[in-house]
Amino acid sequence: MLAPLVLWGLTGIIFLLKPGYEGAYQKLTPKLYTLQQTLNVASAPEWQEVRVLRTILGDHLLVNLQGQWKQLDPVTLDERDAPSESNIKALVSDAISIDAKRYGEIESIEAGVVVTNTGVEISLDWPTMTLRQKGLDTRVIGALYKVHYLQWLGVPWLNKILGALGIVLLLCLSALGYRAYRQSRKAT
Repeated sequence: MLAPLVLWGLTGIIFLLKPGYEGAYQKLTPKLYTLQQTLNVASAPEWQEVRVLRTILGDHLLVNLQGQWKQLDPVTLDERDAPSESNIKALVSDAISIDAKRYGEIESIEAGVVVTNTGVEISLDWPTMTLRQKGLDTRVIGALYKVHYLQWLGVPWLNKILGALGIVLLLCLSALGYRAYRQSRKAT
């Protein structure tokens, strides 16, 4: 019972102080540029939201259709194919130039995930033009979260049983401590 309690306390201190959280959860976005020209796009009635932006790859038309984002060609309004590896590299290189210390340089691209020489993995969501990054620090914080919340087994229902058992044992330990305290007070 002591090990989970000590680990819970130590991870609680880390969550309170949040060392390294800035980089681990830093929002990475594609670098945006000023539109060169006004785009005359006739909106369709089924579009719930429209975004027009410009990156190093050019102009992007993002539309939300019934909660689903799609990237369309601003001229033809046809859905754009996913970018090539070289385009992903150009877009991500441009975005990570803001923090070379954290991101370093692109080392490889595997299945659309960019890996840098600092160990950061960056994925692109093409329909929304958003980037997600995670490094070793993000993975360590995620592991500490699992330790703190007794998610040790990888099986959600079993983790809940382990957590409930831990709480019951902690309450029993607290009750025993209170009982011992009361008995010591009566003895004096």
